[in-house]
Amino acid sequence: MYNPIGGDAFEFIELHNAGGLPVDLSECSLTGVTFRFVSPFPVLAAGARIVLANNNNPTAFAGRYPGVVVAGWFGGSLGNGGERLALLDRDGRTLTSVTYSDDQPWPAQPDGQGASLELTNPCGDPNDPANWQASAAGDGSPGAANSAAAMICP
Repeated sequence: MYNPIGGDAFEFIELHNAGGLPVDLSECSLTGVTFRFVSPFPVLAAGARIVLANNNNPTAFAGRYPGVVVAGWFGGSLGNGGERLALLDRDGRTLTSVTYSDDQPWPAQPDGQGASLELTNPCGDPNDPANWQASAAGDGSPGAANSAAAMICP
């Protein structure tokens, strides 16, 4: 959710383990925003999701998304015009990344119109705009299944 209605306080990043094995995110970090997974961080089980939210106003975030468990609060903000986000391992190697944009052929609705971006095929190329869609749920659905059918990657 890079350009939510109401501003940065409602930004979030959702990580989904679409693989068949648990993933230890301890000491991993994100680029594009400021966030480091503390050690020990709970293992992300196969099929599980976690939500990271903007630390701008946690009370406002909780008011919009009651019941959403936030695994961590990131500093900075997501680029409203697009940017590269990367998940790095503890040695700084890229585990996965995406360079999203608010320009065509990326979906338009996530750019300030209330939707979030959703990955449609976690096994596909995260940099391919055709692999992303606007969320069906207004304000996105942090921590819940995406609009597209869930896939498990090998």
